[in-house]
Amino acid sequence: MSSQIDPPSTGQNFEFIVILRAVAALMVVYSHLIGPFGGRALVPFSTLIGFIKGYISTPLAFINDTGALGVCIFFLISGFIITHTAQRENRPTFAIKRALRIYPPFFLSIALIFVVAGLTANNPYAAPMNHNPPFTPLQTLLSLPMLNYLFTNVYEVNPVAWTLLIEVLFYVICVLTLPLIKARSRLAVLVNLGCCALIIASSQRLGITVVHLSFFLMFVPYLVVGQAIYYLWSGRIDWRSFGALAILCYVVNLYGLQSINRTFYVVTNSYPISMIYALAIFGGALILTDRLKPSRVVRFFSTISYSLYLNHRMIGTLILLLLMPRIGYTFALPFALAGGIGVAYLSWRFVEKPSQGAARELIRRLKLAPVKPDRNTGGQTESAPTAGEPGGFAPTESASG
Repeated sequence: MSSQIDPPSTGQNFEFIVILRAVAALMVVYSHLIGPFGGRALVPFSTLIGFIKGYISTPLAFINDTGALGVCIFFLISGFIITHTAQRENRPTFAIKRALRIYPPFFLSIALIFVVAGLTANNPYAAPMNHNPPFTPLQTLLSLPMLNYLFTNVYEVNPVAWTLLIEVLFYVICVLTLPLIKARSRLAVLVNLGCCALIIASSQRLGITVVHLSFFLMFVPYLVVGQAIYYLWSGRIDWRSFGALAILCYVVNLYGLQSINRTFYVVTNSYPISMIYALAIFGGALILTDRLKPSRVVRFFSTISYSLYLNHRMIGTLILLLLMPRIGYTFALPFALAGGIGVAYLSWRFVEKPSQGAARELIRRLKLAPVKPDRNTGGQTESAPTAGEPGGFAPTESASG
């Protein structure tokens, strides 16, 4: 049997990525809007939620009712897709595309949070949604580039943004190592991991800001695993190399968990366990990719997955808080889900999708021609990943967090 995975023909869509992105997004939505409220639901809905918690989430050590599993799947998608698309990009095009995919929808989510806070300031039912005391202008400004996470008193404007900072750090490292990513697969993975390990090892001597930075860097190996899977899939490394690199990713992550923050180290709150499940799901989907045909509903949720990830918690929780005292959780949930999905679609339609077009136009105006694909990438071109970017969160390239 061959030691390498044969890549599909040039231009083939990553249909398994489309499915995984939709599934991961819905896992995160479940973890925020359904799992924690199971005790308030009516029978038989409460029975179903209790069954999932009692027979799946708890015994299998899922964090936050599948939320961490969904995030880990997103990380693997990011490492895989970003490495694939990077084969045709130079540093300016890589940076422009990632920045305009990540930040405009994120800025909109921050703006929506402040609009909601202003409109519900005097509503007692919405009190849990409003930060007290209100965020200062400086705190708000620092939250836009996600620098708020690097200070002693960490505060969150958008609670899901901490995972986006991990994505951004991975992108920064990829910009620095882009020539290696395209030409030296094993060395690229080793250097990417080395950057994380070096900063983590030096953080205690470099001050609290670097310690906070290291907390996020210790999750970057999860995206690097996705990068290694891409190299295995494209035939650029063999199984033995992949196994060795995957172990190194685990070692760097474990080193950070032990030396920086042990919150996710214990078995009852373990991100490494969630990553093992994510690897099994990702690998199985990759093996079955030729048999997977996403439906229109799945494609829809995959397309809006990044905007849904950003906005579902704020919009959905607000609607639940406003409606539960009047009609109960079970009847409030459909409105919460519809509100979160609706806002996500509008964000994708009027912000996310246009910003992707703006990135292409900016690259065209600056005459930043794409780099020809490396001859060792299996002949893949940028048109192939219609599963999209940024990383695991954005929708399709033709339309992609």
